[in-house]
Amino acid sequence: MVTLTAGLLALSFTTVYLFEATGRRKQFGQLLVNNARNRTIIHFEFEGANTGTNPFQEYRADVLPNAELYLFTFENELIYPGDTALWRPTKEDLEAVRSHAKTHFILPDGREMAGIHLVDEYNGLVAFSVARDVEGLARLQALRHTLLWVLLFSLPLLWGLAYWYSGRALKPIRNIIRSARGISSAEPTARLTPTGSRDELEELVTSFNELLTRIEAAFRAQKNLISNASHELRNPLAAMHMGLDVLMMKETDAETLRREIVRFKSQVQELTTTTNHLLMLADMETRMREGRRPREPINLTDTLFKALEPLQNHPEIQNLSWQIDEKLENEEALSTMGDEPLLVIALRNLIENALKYGQSRPVEVILTRSAHDLHITIKDNGPGIPKEEHQIIFEPFQRGEQSRMKDTKNGDQEKIPGHGLGLPLSARIATLHGGRIELESAPGHGSTFHLILPASVTT
Repeated sequence: MVTLTAGLLALSFTTVYLFEATGRRKQFGQLLVNNARNRTIIHFEFEGANTGTNPFQEYRADVLPNAELYLFTFENELIYPGDTALWRPTKEDLEAVRSHAKTHFILPDGREMAGIHLVDEYNGLVAFSVARDVEGLARLQALRHTLLWVLLFSLPLLWGLAYWYSGRALKPIRNIIRSARGISSAEPTARLTPTGSRDELEELVTSFNELLTRIEAAFRAQKNLISNASHELRNPLAAMHMGLDVLMMKETDAETLRREIVRFKSQVQELTTTTNHLLMLADMETRMREGRRPREPINLTDTLFKALEPLQNHPEIQNLSWQIDEKLENEEALSTMGDEPLLVIALRNLIENALKYGQSRPVEVILTRSAHDLHITIKDNGPGIPKEEHQIIFEPFQRGEQSRMKDTKNGDQEKIPGHGLGLPLSARIATLHGGRIELESAPGHGSTFHLILPASVTT
């Protein structure tokens, strides 16, 4: 930083010096030209004047002291100050002045010469004025020394200011580094300390803290998923292991054995469903993270029928009714892009939940669309879900309090089977397809789930 600033300062000083030197040279060159013209006029006007009058000498003293005048004819003959002159310009210099190619020359001894071609006066005479710019060169030298000393004295000051400023500028960064070193997986709630500067560093800290919050949420979700998954898988396995031990310890008749095998099969089926849902959840997370959205054309009417087909043997299927908007006669109006087997799973989970929690009351499935989206609405008349649980139920292994128990015919309550994986899986499938699931529910008023997917053709 100091080197860059010193370099820029030196460049600025050099530029100032060069501008000043150029200006001096132009100004002095013009003085020489004017001197050559005026002195030529004086020379011829006062030729043969009375002795004792010397305006020529007076002009020299007032304008350019010690200036010398040289006059040449069009034949390059020196007519003033005479052949006894010790110096004269070259023939090339004379021709350059006549062609106006060059009028200002720097002589080897440091003096400067300027010439003028008097075309219409004095028969094409060429006049040269030669002098040394003592005052101008002295000012230029003084400026050079001043700039050099200013530059030399500025370097320590620049270094001190840079050291002080860099210390202040880097202090927030050092604080950020110190805070970042204190963050680990063992302390996921730690955050970077805000700088309070309201600049890019503060924006960086805010963005980093938001990232940490997302990472913490991901860690927490992963931890909960592993904990709940191990619990959900371990309990059925333990029960099966204990049941098998009991069967092996006593003599069992064929009917009891058959009944236990059916129970074990049911538990194995439950374990298989849970494991499949867990694997699909993991696959959804990976596909969403990698941005691998399914792009196969799908008719949502066919998908809905395929989701309803496995539910024909559901004990509450008689409570289910479905309808498709009569205005949607064109198949293209019901088309979307996606993965049909995944959408079948999402729809089946939503409809099965509505039948399971609907408390033997009507369940409606309605397919319609807006200008840009397809809507599948699944409405039940169950216990409803409190607003504070609307987000919770879309997390793996999380179930609402009202959905865990249902009333039996004799007034008692029994636990509703489930693991809290269906809704999270359906929500992630919808997100993977560029859609979403919206929930409208309140205790005592049932629940309405809206599966919204982008339509292939807008209307």
